[in-house]
Amino acid sequence: MLFAVLCGSASYITLPAVQRLGIPEASPTLPLAAALGLTFSYTVTIGIPLYIEINRAVAHCFPPI
Repeated sequence: MLFAVLCGSASYITLPAVQRLGIPEASPTLPLAAALGLTFSYTVTIGIPLYIEINRAVAHCFPPI
């Protein structure tokens, strides 16, 4: 589940660096604030419980040997 959270949060970690390379004259504050404000809150409120349920479903389908 922790791996799923890290994969889901990779987008808002890399966004400022990619935007700075692609559009050097753009201000990094708005995309960073939007990424942290939207993506982080979504990951905490919806993503983590969803990842837990997916983990339970996969563990139920493939029990340990």
